[in-house]
Amino acid sequence: PLIIHSSKLRSIHSAQLLAAAVGDGGKLAERTRILPGDSPEWLAEEIADWHEDTMVVGHQPFIGKLVSRLVLGKEAPVLVDVTPGTIVCLTRRSASRAWLIAWMLPPTLLRG
Repeated sequence: PLIIHSSKLRSIHSAQLLAAAVGDGGKLAERTRILPGDSPEWLAEEIADWHEDTMVVGHQPFIGKLVSRLVLGKEAPVLVDVTPGTIVCLTRRSASRAWLIAWMLPPTLLRG
């Protein structure tokens, strides 16, 4: 899968960990405009054309707004409390192309 991350060190490290964990290794791609204060509007529009599994490693409130934008069509209200280290998996219905939250893992369940 493609793993998009910001230029912040924490995001880069998280993306590297994900790439190592996905087996084949993911392709890392640094992106601008996924920082905490950025609007997710542009990425939500770009995601509509994606055809491969993709992970976005970002920051709050950007990720929370992105999830809301994809599922609800707007950034507010925020649907999920995305604390640092949380994984939110979205899936898309084939017929309607609507986004749904498939599952979510908080960091407390990921730490060994």
